[in-house]
Formats: sequence, C-alpha cells, structure tokens
Amino acid sequence: MSERIIQIDIKRDGTVNIEAIGFKGEECEQATLPFEEKLGKIATKNYKQEYYEQNVKHKSHLTIRGE
Repeated sequence: MSERIIQIDIKRDGTVNIEAIGFKGEECEQATLPFEEKLGKIATKNYKQEYYEQNVKHKSHLTIRGE
C-alpha cells in the first residue's frame, strides 16, 4: 500500500489548498473532510484521477469447471 498524505498549503492571501495523496475513490473526501469542516467555506473542489478509481480491498478468485 502506498503512503497516504494530507498536504495543506496556506498561501499569503489566506487561500488554503488541501490535497489527499495516496487515496482512491471516496476515501479522498473522507480524509480531507475534518480539515474542510474546521477551515470553513469551500470555494472550489477539484477531483484528481484517483478519485474516480476504485479502492480494491478484497480480491476474489473464482474457477468454474465444466462437466
């Protein structure tokens, strides 16, 4: 599993950017939500490609044998 990081950049004008790195799917939003709630109003939200990927937790293998 890759490293997961929440990167927060605060610019001189007071703009705050929060980026979830190493997360996939809705885990991105779950990871940043506590920070978003504390910081207040969100001006814009951009989704990276990883947001649209599924986070596979279980892998199954199925073999079907014909008679």
